[in-house]
Amino acid sequence: MTIMRLLITLLWVILLVSIGGLKVRAQVSQQDSLALVALYNATDGANWSDNTNWLTGPVSQWKGVTVTGDRVVTLRLSGNQLTGPIPVELGTLANLTHLDLFCNQLTGSIPVELGTLTNLEALDLYDNRLTGSIPVELGNLASLTELFLSMNQLTGSIPPELGNLANLTHLYLDRIGLTGLIPPELGNLANLTHLYLDRNELTGAIPPELGTLANLEALILHGNQLTGSIPPELGNLANLRGLILHGNQLTGSIPPELGTLAKLTHLYLDRNELTGAIPPELGTLANLTRLLLRSNQLTGSIPPELGTLANLEALILHGNQLTGSIPPELGTLANLGNLRLYDNHLTGSIPPELGTLTNLLYLVLDRNELTGSIPPELGTLANLRDLLLSDNPLSGRLPQSLTGLSMLRNFWFNNTNLCEPLNDAFQAWIQGISDVRSTGCTSVATEEAAEIPSEFALNQNYPNPFNPQTTIQYALPEAAWVRLAVYDALGRRVRVLVDGMQAPAWHEVVFEASNLPSGVYFYRLETGSFEASGQMLLVR
Repeated sequence: MTIMRLLITLLWVILLVSIGGLKVRAQVSQQDSLALVALYNATDGANWSDNTNWLTGPVSQWKGVTVTGDRVVTLRLSGNQLTGPIPVELGTLANLTHLDLFCNQLTGSIPVELGTLTNLEALDLYDNRLTGSIPVELGNLASLTELFLSMNQLTGSIPPELGNLANLTHLYLDRIGLTGLIPPELGNLANLTHLYLDRNELTGAIPPELGTLANLEALILHGNQLTGSIPPELGNLANLRGLILHGNQLTGSIPPELGTLAKLTHLYLDRNELTGAIPPELGTLANLTRLLLRSNQLTGSIPPELGTLANLEALILHGNQLTGSIPPELGTLANLGNLRLYDNHLTGSIPPELGTLTNLLYLVLDRNELTGSIPPELGTLANLRDLLLSDNPLSGRLPQSLTGLSMLRNFWFNNTNLCEPLNDAFQAWIQGISDVRSTGCTSVATEEAAEIPSEFALNQNYPNPFNPQTTIQYALPEAAWVRLAVYDALGRRVRVLVDGMQAPAWHEVVFEASNLPSGVYFYRLETGSFEASGQMLLVR
């Protein structure tokens, strides 16, 4: 039956080319017609998703075929359920400029005959089931601008002959099982804009020759077994927007030269074995939106220069050996949504400036050596989902202002010396959070012993401006009769918040102003030996 089918097909082609009934002679050459029929037969054309007009009419009307003169110039059958091997006859389509067969179920190897298609500009075979190695003959495709072989089951190394493709702009060889080194010859691809080699089994160092690719916009090498240091020559890639090197075995320090990549938006160096300090030069990357350095062996402090990265949305530094305090300059990162500093050796207190990060969704500071109390300013982070503070020697009472975090779903403060306020409002709020990991500290005696202040103080209310509630915090180093009152701009008293004896401790009072008009108000604290006042703004 197979021999009979081939004979019938051959007779059909001969008739198609020889007789004038369908006027195919003017449509396509016999050579190209035979190649297309070979593709149809090799890939089960009868069961394609769309085989409109194939073998039944003029070739120019066959699904996915474009004809110029009497030659096929494009063949686009992506996502069409082609199965089986790519026939070698496609190598005879001498005028072909585009061969798009991606997202099918093609099997077998890539025919070396495709390397004869000197007019080919785009070869797109990604997301099939192709096996074998990449033919070195593809390096002969002098007109090629795009080579997409991603998501196949190819083996072997990257042919250095691909470095001959002088017109190539896109080279996608990711997720196909390649081994061996990255050929330094790829540094010859002067027009290359996108180089994707991620999620293979590549080894060896990153060739410094890649630093000569002046037009490169994306260098994606993650998920391999690359070793050695990051070449400082990559700092020459003035057009680079994405440098993704995570999940390798890179060593050495982060080159400060990367700070010259003015267009960079994504810098992923996480999950390597990098050492040394974070270069302050990274603070010059004005367009950076994501900086991921987690799970390395970085030491030293977090550079305050990172606080100048106005477009930064994610700063991920956890799982290193960073020391020093959290720079208050990070509080200027207005677009930051994700700040993960956990599992380091950070010390000092949590900067109250972090309370200005109104877009923050995740604040993860656990497993450090942070001390002090929780800044009440964190209660202004209305979008916060995760607040993780566990395993730090933090102390004091959790500020009442945290009840403003209505979106919070994970709140961890176990293995700290933090205590929960006993008032009903705080307890009702914390019980509404889906995942709370606490110390179990709710004792008034424990709270007061943990945070008896050394002097009288009256803090700025928070939030400010406010509507309709704000919190006023003050410190008593000794027991005292306390009077705390609120006055309007004309000096008229509008509310007495506290009037009685109180124990030495930090105290907080919530001022509810829902029945008052917008404007400036003053609050005044009086004890037997201390007086202070503050100004606040109610805005409706």
